Amino acid sequence: MSLQLRTNLLQFDPEELPPVYQFRATDEYCHGWKQLTRLYNKQYLPSAGLEEVLAALSGGPVWVNYKTAAKGGGTAIASLNPISYSQLCEALRIWAREITTGADEVTQFLRPEDAVHLDASTLFADPKQSEAMYKVVPWMLARQLTEQQMESSKPLTLSLCSDSTLLAWDQPLMYAKDDRRAIAMHAITTQLLLVHRRQRPYAAVGVHLSHILPQWRHPTHKVWYKTDRGISKFAIQIPPMKDGQFETRYSTVADRVLMKLGEPSLPPLGQGELELAGNLRPIHAHLPPFWPVGNGAGPLFLDQASFHFQKCVPSAKPMLTRYVGKLIASGRGVVQTPVTPIKVAVITAHTDIMARVAHVHDNLEDLTPVFSAGTKPEVVLQQVQRPGAMEALTTITSFDHLKQWFETQVLPVVKLMGAPVAIVETVPEVATKSDTDPKHILRTLFAKHGIATQFLFHITEARSKTAAGATVSSEPAPMDRKMGKRIKKLVATRLAKQGEEEDAIDYPAINGFLDAIRSTGYAPQPLQSVSGVPEDTIVLSIYLDHIRHQG
Repeated sequence: MSLQLRTNLLQFDPEELPPVYQFRATDEYCHGWKQLTRLYNKQYLPSAGLEEVLAALSGGPVWVNYKTAAKGGGTAIASLNPISYSQLCEALRIWAREITTGADEVTQFLRPEDAVHLDASTLFADPKQSEAMYKVVPWMLARQLTEQQMESSKPLTLSLCSDSTLLAWDQPLMYAKDDRRAIAMHAITTQLLLVHRRQRPYAAVGVHLSHILPQWRHPTHKVWYKTDRGISKFAIQIPPMKDGQFETRYSTVADRVLMKLGEPSLPPLGQGELELAGNLRPIHAHLPPFWPVGNGAGPLFLDQASFHFQKCVPSAKPMLTRYVGKLIASGRGVVQTPVTPIKVAVITAHTDIMARVAHVHDNLEDLTPVFSAGTKPEVVLQQVQRPGAMEALTTITSFDHLKQWFETQVLPVVKLMGAPVAIVETVPEVATKSDTDPKHILRTLFAKHGIATQFLFHITEARSKTAAGATVSSEPAPMDRKMGKRIKKLVATRLAKQGEEEDAIDYPAINGFLDAIRSTGYAPQPLQSVSGVPEDTIVLSIYLDHIRHQG
């Protein structure tokens, strides 16, 4: 029996995505940006406000490269929708004067090249544009999803917002009873993923509910605002109380820049009653308890979003995980003990960890000789990707915070599935010998409940191409230099005879998977049951006292 289980990862062909617009940086632009940074007297300029301005002008997502290189040639600004070149330069000039004083002499240099088309295939072919690729490609995918209505309980018209979120703006979920009101909108996000050892990129589809404030008394940090051009998201803030009153205002200079550009003024904040489904929709910072509208969009809506992605992107194919259960043959008079599968929980913050472990499981006989003569175990892999995993697994946090996340988010799921072992994601940035390393804390917490653990590093594309990422390499691990040279020579001779290069083997994932299986007590080649030691058996024991010389 073989069951195909879909995931929220969908493979696609970058060649079929429509282009966006890019304004390339000139040498003068890079010089002006550097001088403006010195005047601002901080490491980076507040480009978020400039992105809000340009997004409001174009009616779509905009990315401003705040780390402009010393010389021109790279992407300075990318936009999904066209922007007038003169309007862009004027917005740059006014924005520079608003963020710092003395910028008049610098603004004359802030003039990039005119807009040209930028294709997704160009971004994937140029490693120097990896940051732009992760920003821009989700826009291209999201725009494809707006071309058709999404099939749901009722057809949904998706609107693309300035942060590349797809909102069901015209079909919100509303609740109004007595004096209590609530509103939320279905939201779909697309994220670009370059899965380890996969040639084509993947898009991760996510869904959630964007909860809207019914009144100004609730805390908020962001606001949706719809104009004739599109839906923009603006950052807002509530400074400490003055004169016994709170004041809600925009966090950036976007409102002042748009007003000086002759655009309609942004609506005032924190005043008057909010229209339940109006053009201005503040977003809940923290959802109050017992809210009438549910917390999440639900798995059914995620399935509908994934099917909609496949309908709008012709080349999209979902990544499948396979659960294989062996049929137990039963003969007359023969009693066979059913094989109990080994359940492994894969605790992740990034989806590629699950893909790497699943790849090792599916190709176990080819990747390691451990099970060449023995029986391959039946393993059930279940990904556990809980809210807060990114902060808990990839950053150094406090013991109390990590313990609370473990006990509330992870432990109930792992106990429910009955997994005796867990493969947990970690990153090199938090790998230390101190007690603050998340894996030391999580290993102790899992052990208290009788669950063994193995940890696997998340490998980014940039890290895998550097020496620090040598964990994903077909070369042998560091060892004695003479022995290393001999092995390299043997490997080179073998490859020369084969006439082709071997693909990089993910040794960390292989070793982590094998150690996880061993920790459950599974032996790949169990010893034969014998009554005693056969005669004429020579038992050789080697005892190492100490090493006199290294090497």
